[in-house]
Amino acid sequence: MQESRSLVLYLEDSTPVTLNNKFASGGEGDIFLVEDQPNMAAKVYRQVAMPVTAAKLRAMPHVVSQELLSVCAWPQHLLFLQDGRGPVGFLMELISDSYSARSFYNPRECTAKFEDSSFRMTIRVCLQIVEAFSKLHAQGHLVGDVNPSNILIKQDGSVRLVDCDSFEVQSDGQMFACMVGVSSHTPPELQFADLYNVSRTTNHDLFGLAVLLFQMIHLGRHPYAGVCTEGPMSLERAIKEYRYTCGPSALKKGMVAPPGTLAHEFMPAGLARLFEQAFTEPGVRGGRPKPEHWISVLTAMENSLAQCKWDAGHQYPRHLSVCPWCALEAECGYLVHHDSGPSITPPPEPEEVLQSIYSIDVPEERVPVEVQVDDNDLKPDGRASRLGMFSYAAIATSVITGLIGARLAQGHMASGAVVGVPIAGLVAVMLLKVLATRVHDYKSDYDLATRQLQVLMSRWEAETHGTACIHMIAEAESIAQRYKDSPISARDRSPEHSAAVRGAALEVFMSRFRIRDVPLVGAGASRYVEMESFGIWSAADVRTEKLSALPGLSSAFARSFITWRDQMERRFRSEMLESIAPAAERAIDNELIRRRRMLVRELENMAPRLETCAAAVRTKREHLAADINAVAKQQQQAKLNLTAAGIVGRLAR
Repeated sequence: MQESRSLVLYLEDSTPVTLNNKFASGGEGDIFLVEDQPNMAAKVYRQVAMPVTAAKLRAMPHVVSQELLSVCAWPQHLLFLQDGRGPVGFLMELISDSYSARSFYNPRECTAKFEDSSFRMTIRVCLQIVEAFSKLHAQGHLVGDVNPSNILIKQDGSVRLVDCDSFEVQSDGQMFACMVGVSSHTPPELQFADLYNVSRTTNHDLFGLAVLLFQMIHLGRHPYAGVCTEGPMSLERAIKEYRYTCGPSALKKGMVAPPGTLAHEFMPAGLARLFEQAFTEPGVRGGRPKPEHWISVLTAMENSLAQCKWDAGHQYPRHLSVCPWCALEAECGYLVHHDSGPSITPPPEPEEVLQSIYSIDVPEERVPVEVQVDDNDLKPDGRASRLGMFSYAAIATSVITGLIGARLAQGHMASGAVVGVPIAGLVAVMLLKVLATRVHDYKSDYDLATRQLQVLMSRWEAETHGTACIHMIAEAESIAQRYKDSPISARDRSPEHSAAVRGAALEVFMSRFRIRDVPLVGAGASRYVEMESFGIWSAADVRTEKLSALPGLSSAFARSFITWRDQMERRFRSEMLESIAPAAERAIDNELIRRRRMLVRELENMAPRLETCAAAVRTKREHLAADINAVAKQQQQAKLNLTAAGIVGRLAR
């Protein structure tokens, strides 16, 4: 926001310079427009520069070059007070129509602020950043304080480095040190060091460059932010201990990537190797990737990108089989690299997808099992037949013995038979006992098969119905109806769509309140970096489940964020929809597009799910039917064996 006031300062030759409209502020000073010089801006310190800073400032205009000016907002003329005290500031190029690197890699801000937020543009911006570092280093200078806020990106993807007065500058053999830095982009070997007494090297700058590139490609995720299996760990300690969360050594280091982020497999092999070199111990010993290495790999990546069929902004590495941005949008709940260009095929209408779902061969909800046992294929085994003959012989012996006993009782038999009859009877009884024992085995087989058959028939009833498939078709029809009922524009004021438009408008409204606007008492700036790495950028992202996934966030902090979010939400009024700016209207339309797109994707995903479900039901039916028929055959076999065993077998049944 511009603040209208004039300020007159003086060049070194006493030429007055009128400054108007303060439009930005930093830690040390304010930025003004320059009257009658539309391409220039002025940085004015709130205090007269300290001697060490003044010496650097006096040196910087003398080392300026066209190479530096093409990539940096380099100090070109110093500014003084009327009495000659100073320098109190300097003139530099005005970088208009631009936003910080943080705004670019924040998915919500990028789609709202940049005309081209495609992934291809992201790769081109990365190349521009690498080129800027390369040109600066070639002039003998270092960034030192590598920081996404110190990189401005214009609509055409060109890049300018700003806050150059904090750089490490070389002039006439003298090096003017950079004495500041942010921990999130400070290399492991300098973590917890006193930066006032550090001699910076190009390799230190290359670490910060690698972090920036990683964040650009991974939508703001920091390469060392994640979940530590050993317990909560600060970002500074993770960097110090080389706990890179996206490489093959991540698990060995006890690190797991944040949820809802790109997998390691997203990166082509060459790019993955460069990041691994930059963020692990070999980067210190053997040197981190140089600009030419990044340029080679990023250029090759850009030249081999595949195009998503749904979104013109969705390009992705060709080695992937599906668009990762579409999947990420479904998981994170906002558009990523969105650009609905006219050359992209629009999503299919729900009716088209429904017809493909209806064409799937879905099994009937319930069908009886067919038990087919052919008795002609079954015969009692030989042992059962022999048992049958023995059983009849034993019974005959018992009958004869009984008749003889009756004759003896009447005195009609000889005395020798008195001895034979009891023996014959005893033999018959023993034979019957042996037969009963053997027949018991067949009876056990029969009972076991009967119980198994009962269990299998119960499973058939419980596991082979097609109810899940029927429910999925009903769910698909419900999704299609929700799509038809959803609004397509922020200008839609119809009663049936008002709630959906209001919800999308609220989402856009909440996304304007950034997490960095909330003062984190007792926490450093790296906590913001961690929250952004976990997908928490604004009030729209503050949800209990997201906060709970963030390691080391106390319940008191979580409550304070929830309270802040609720306060922001209460500021929203429905009447704001009546006079929204075109940019806000476009953002609401994008949110409505995202919601409709999610419905179509959900519907498209229903078809393979239904096919899988139907196949599972058919497979279950086939397997259970085979088991049921096999057990029914065993039961029938046991029944035949009992029958063949004769009267004893029939008695056992």
